[in-house]
Amino acid sequence: MATRLRLTSTAATLTPSFSAGWDVTGSAVRRYLCRAKRSAAATLSASDSVATTPENVLWGQWISDPLAGQSISGTFKGQALASEADAAANSRMQVRVFVVDPTGTSVRGVLFELDTTTALASELATTLTNRKIPFTGPATLTPFTTQPGDRLVVELGYRTENSTATAYSHSLNTGEPSIASELPEDETTTTTTIDAWVEFSQDLIIFDGEGAGSDSGTVGLHLNVKNVGGSGLTQDLIAPNITAPSPGAGAISFTQAISCQITDESSLKKYLVLIKFSSIPRYDVVWDGYDWDDLYEPTSSREVITGGYGVSIARQGGWPSSFDFVVIAWDGGGNTTQSITSYTVSSYAPSIGPITVT
Repeated sequence: MATRLRLTSTAATLTPSFSAGWDVTGSAVRRYLCRAKRSAAATLSASDSVATTPENVLWGQWISDPLAGQSISGTFKGQALASEADAAANSRMQVRVFVVDPTGTSVRGVLFELDTTTALASELATTLTNRKIPFTGPATLTPFTTQPGDRLVVELGYRTENSTATAYSHSLNTGEPSIASELPEDETTTTTTIDAWVEFSQDLIIFDGEGAGSDSGTVGLHLNVKNVGGSGLTQDLIAPNITAPSPGAGAISFTQAISCQITDESSLKKYLVLIKFSSIPRYDVVWDGYDWDDLYEPTSSREVITGGYGVSIARQGGWPSSFDFVVIAWDGGGNTTQSITSYTVSSYAPSIGPITVT
C-alpha cells in the first residue's frame, strides 16, 4: 500500500536547514507533512532574483512525524497547484526529498535530489494550475534505511530557466482540508480547494501525530516541566524502555506467547506491536496503538503497569512460520525506541496458503 501525505499549512516544530541547492530561500516556510487533512487553505508566494542564470527557488519544507527504522525505496510522486506571474519566467516544479535525524539538525540521507537539467518541460501556467511533482512524473528514490525517530522532509519549489534580469513572482496552493477531494494526476485542474499531496509507493511506518490532533512536538522538549535557565523548557533525552521479550530470541513452539513491557519515565505517547513473518512480505499490525488485530485479540492481552503497559502476544491458530517480533514506542518528547527480536518455530504450525474466492 502506498503512503500519501498532505502538504498542510500547519507550522512545523522542527527547523531543518534549507538545502544548499536552493538559490533563493528568503520566503520559504516550514510546514507539517501528514496523512490527515488538517489546517486551513494556503497559497505561498516566492520570487526569483534578478540573476540571468537558472535558479532554484524554495517555497517551503514539509516535515513528517517520526519514522520507524525501515528501508525506504520505490518511487515518489505528487500533485500541487502552482503558477508563474509571467510566461517569460520559464519555470517548472522543483523538489528535494531527504531524511533528517529526530532533532532536524542532521541530514541522514537523500532520497531524491534536485533536478538541475536545463531542459524546460511542464512549464507553470500564469494562473494556478495542477502540476506533477517532480515535473518529470514519478521518480525512483535512492534507497535509504532510517533510524527510529527520523523525519521525512519534502522541499518544494520551482526552477527558472529564463535569462532575463527580472524577478518574477510564483505561487503554490496547498488546497482546502474541509474538501474531501484530492488533486488528480493531471496538469489541467485549476480548482484551488482540492488538496495537494505527495506519495511514496512504499507503505511507510510513520508515528502519526494526527491521532492527538497536533504535530508530534519538538523532539526532546516538554513544556513547563521545570524552568531551565529561565526558559520554562527542559530536555527529555530519555527514550521509552522496551524490555527484552520473554522468551528470548530463538526457537519457540507454534503456540508460545511472547511478553514484554513498554514504559517511559515521563510520558509514553503510543506504541505499536508488529509481526513480520519470513514466509510472507508484510507486517501483521498486532496492536496499532488503539486496538488489537482480529487474529491476535482472543489470545493476547495488555495490562497497565507503572509508566506504561505490559503485553502478552499470541496468534490465534499458532505461529505459521519464523518471524520478527517488532515493538516501536515513542514519548511526548519525540524520543523513539524500536525493538526487533527474531524467532524460529520449532514445531508444527498451520501454513499460510493462498486464499481462493469463489
